[in-house]
Amino acid sequence: MANRYEDTIQSEWEKFSSEQGRLIPNILLLGASGCGKSSLINLILNKERGPVIDVSHMTKGFETYYGQEYNMNVNLIDSCGYEWSGGGGQYLASIKEKMKESLGKDPLEKIHVIWYCISVAPHKIWSLDIDIPKMLREDPELKNHIAVVITHCDMDHANGTTAKEYRKFLKKAIGEDLKVFEVSTDPNIPLELEELIVWSMSAMSDIDLEGVFADRQIKTLNDKRKAAMVKIGFYTALAGSAAAILPYGRSAALVPLQLKMANSIIQIYEIEDLANISQAVIGNVLISQLGKKAAGGLLKIIPVSPTRIIHGVVDASVASLITGTLGLAVSEICYSTCEKIAKGEPVDTEHMFDAEIITQYMDIFYDRFKSKGKGKSKSKGKQGKGV
Repeated sequence: MANRYEDTIQSEWEKFSSEQGRLIPNILLLGASGCGKSSLINLILNKERGPVIDVSHMTKGFETYYGQEYNMNVNLIDSCGYEWSGGGGQYLASIKEKMKESLGKDPLEKIHVIWYCISVAPHKIWSLDIDIPKMLREDPELKNHIAVVITHCDMDHANGTTAKEYRKFLKKAIGEDLKVFEVSTDPNIPLELEELIVWSMSAMSDIDLEGVFADRQIKTLNDKRKAAMVKIGFYTALAGSAAAILPYGRSAALVPLQLKMANSIIQIYEIEDLANISQAVIGNVLISQLGKKAAGGLLKIIPVSPTRIIHGVVDASVASLITGTLGLAVSEICYSTCEKIAKGEPVDTEHMFDAEIITQYMDIFYDRFKSKGKGKSKSKGKQGKGV
């Protein structure tokens, strides 16, 4: 049976699929100053612009050109070039920082392909032109996404001697499987520009769109978890106040309040049509927790009469603790369920909110509470001795 969360997932997937009908690769261009990066960008985007000289105007030495602004399905990230950035060491550091920044981004926003540009014009390959591609290829995820682009090939000899020598030397120095393409700044002499574009697009094909979509939905789930925490805090305080007002009230009096909290959490996760939690289940969980936890390790942290616990009388501190851990348990069950739905995994709706499962989750949160309580007790003891 469909539920609100599944409907939301389906709607988001349809929107996501239509938006990603054509993937837009993010391509980072690296290489020495004057190696032809800017000319290559102009050629692809059909854009005329002057060379970037003032590095201070670039974000950390990089400038992004979004293809949609030029009716092109590619984003090109230009770099300042290592001769202008204060030397090879600084340039290497800026590349490492840029790649580290990329790792924390959404898969569709990461750097997907790297073009390392080397010009035939100086007839020389610098040591960094070997060191940087080799360094980047050490990352398994990047190895097959890096290509060396030999630029300014329209300035080469008629038979392309220099470019051929470059290709042979680079493959020997970096790896025989290295992708190498020859391009020209003259639009009438495209050479391997088309092959470079096709290869770059194919390098995007290993992105798992369903995995990307699931990751995005899990980020949304984290927002739902935060919203649930607000509800849990509210009802925890309410339960404590109720127990304080009715100091001899029995545990059953809190069940309707806890049921309302649980259903509020389920609604936040949009799965109220998929499963619900009954008053009888919460009653059983509450009695079980009072007998199992409060009469055991909990009494070492919260001072309360064992007689009152046995008779089902709940103090404000105990009421707050049980209500809070119950809320956390329900939230985690909802989170886990929605996570499975987002990933397309099967969900056992019939036993989702069994008393035994809820109790298992509550035990986890009790253990965390106990360890924190012991830590605080020890710190207080040390302070007392110090005084």
